[in-house]
Amino acid sequence: MVPLLPPAVNALGKPGLSGPVFNVGRADYVTHCFHKVALAAGVRAKLHDLWHTWLTWMVARGVSLKLV
Repeated sequence: MVPLLPPAVNALGKPGLSGPVFNVGRADYVTHCFHKVALAAGVRAKLHDLWHTWLTWMVARGVSLKLV
């Protein structure tokens, strides 16, 4: 279970009980939205880049590479 703030629930809709967790229409909806927001903010980044950052922070805080 992952808690979501109300703006995230508004953007994604209520989770489904079967099938996709969030029915947002397109398979790449979140990626598309992130790209739009990043460009508007003047940031050249992809959603996938955040994954690498998060993993790097985990390793820097001592989480084992096996777990990461």
